[in-house]
Amino acid sequence: MFAVFPSLHTSAQFFNSLISWYIITL
Repeated sequence: MFAVFPSLHTSAQFFNSLISWYIITL
């Protein structure tokens, strides 16, 4: 599934999830 999406889109989505998780933990 990751191979289908562009690497840039995957990175942005991963970064967005990481930020969301960081905010939730705070």
